[in-house]
Amino acid sequence: MISKASGDFDPTVRRLVDQLNAFPGVVTFSSCGGHREPLTPSQRPLGEFEVNFNVYPLLGGWRSLELIASALVESEDRNSLKLTLWSVGGGTSVNFELEGRRHADPDALATVLSQMRELFDDEVVDESD
Repeated sequence: MISKASGDFDPTVRRLVDQLNAFPGVVTFSSCGGHREPLTPSQRPLGEFEVNFNVYPLLGGWRSLELIASALVESEDRNSLKLTLWSVGGGTSVNFELEGRRHADPDALATVLSQMRELFDDEVVDESD
């Protein structure tokens, strides 16, 4: 069983983190909502954000990833968003980094993700009919 991330998140990316974690087989594990004066290389400057997450293919993660990618394409900020595969987690998961640059709006992306997740929920209902 996987556990969904909880704890303190930058308010800038809170809705985005919540929406990603709502997808089956997706678990976020780090994020940054941007800092006025970044103090470390892992901190993003203001106007940028990142969320790192695992996708667990056997727990619905591949379909979730497809819908997440579709949300990026549908987003008004699509030219400022980037999804990168960066690690394979020992055969059970795949790790991704979602980046927003040039003042991409994480709340607007969260809204599109919510709409995409409704498609997933509708598919599950259809399969049970």
